[in-house]
Amino acid sequence: MQARIRILKSLFALCVPFLYVGCTSDYSEEVGSKTRLELGNVSYLIPSDYLLADLPMSMVAINELDTGSGVVLKIPLTDLELNPDTTIDAESDIVVLISERNDMSGKPSVLPSGLAAWYGEGLFKERVIEFDNKADLFRIYPASGYPVFWEFFRTSPLSGGKAESEWVAGCWSSGSSGALHNASCDLLITYMGVLARVSLSGKYVKNADEIKLSFVGMLAGWSR
Repeated sequence: MQARIRILKSLFALCVPFLYVGCTSDYSEEVGSKTRLELGNVSYLIPSDYLLADLPMSMVAINELDTGSGVVLKIPLTDLELNPDTTIDAESDIVVLISERNDMSGKPSVLPSGLAAWYGEGLFKERVIEFDNKADLFRIYPASGYPVFWEFFRTSPLSGGKAESEWVAGCWSSGSSGALHNASCDLLITYMGVLARVSLSGKYVKNADEIKLSFVGMLAGWSR
């Protein structure tokens, strides 16, 4: 089913049960305009301030994503519930494409480049494997793209295992050194038939798990 998106221009009163902020019974508060996004049988009331208009879906499309049903969001990292010890730049954001998931098998999602990197196929038939001490993750580069394009994994493919459980993110750097502060990385998140592709600065990839967990909490809070 294609999502139906409706901008609610009028204000409405409701109780918003965010994961970390509870609601009390017989209490409601006035909330500003929202974007209603219906994916499958679930409605999501998303703060309209997060909505990015006129961004081509083709920029972030992947096979499992129904690009005709999604919206693109820009969310300040400071709006996520992260570990208090996590250092975040005040102007840092994540950009998220959320849409219905075409593949409903329930398997963890991996970018096609992540699968190719893990199994040494396609562009990664000749590859370079390095350990990144700052991210505490393994990088796998295609030899032809070294050192500006790579996939992050928790372990080395030489130790066995499956890409689905070990893949973290796909990254590329605007500098020739492959430094994380010059890199952008993409994560994938699945939740109740929704697939989200999250783009963020490479310097936050070490926080990928808590960013994913916090964003799932946001989705849970928006769902109706």
